Amino acid sequence: DFMKKTAGNMEAVKIGINIIRMPCQKNNVFSEEVFPIKTVWNATYGRQYVFCYRIKEQNCEFVRLDTIISVKQCKEDYSSERPDYEALEAQIRKCWCADYKSDTEKVVIDFKIGEDESYVLRRLKREIDLEYELLENPGGEYNYRLILDVAKPKEMIPWIRSFGERARIVKPAKLKNEFLKAFQETLKNYEG
Repeated sequence: DFMKKTAGNMEAVKIGINIIRMPCQKNNVFSEEVFPIKTVWNATYGRQYVFCYRIKEQNCEFVRLDTIISVKQCKEDYSSERPDYEALEAQIRKCWCADYKSDTEKVVIDFKIGEDESYVLRRLKREIDLEYELLENPGGEYNYRLILDVAKPKEMIPWIRSFGERARIVKPAKLKNEFLKAFQETLKNYEG
């Protein structure tokens, strides 16, 4: 999965807003004060999000636009609690999908791309919306190595899986194990 930031920067919106929303997994409507940071389009799932700084909780969250019932300017003046927009925007550039976590992990994936499969290399470059390093000829049968820092690397599993035998997770070990576990669960659907 990958993010495409399309609707633009909300830097001009530096006022607190009150959103009333209904979370996807609960039936209770609730209200909270947030600073909107950036709108985000998730191309895989076709969803739009607003990356928000939650004023009272002092943390961040991606809020699905289809869960927001209403938006209005806050009555209280939260200008003294305004977050560091540049720092938060730098953090969301490390998110693979639409789940926020401030710390990141180094992810290394090797790719085996045949001479007649240049479309795979173009796809890699097109779909990664994060800062990354792509090394040629890391050794062995895999001829490309992708290195990037990602918040919540587990969100990459469906994307990695879409490359089939062309991709191999080198690290972190936890991501490799989660990938194998998901693959084993899938295999169970075809046993017997």
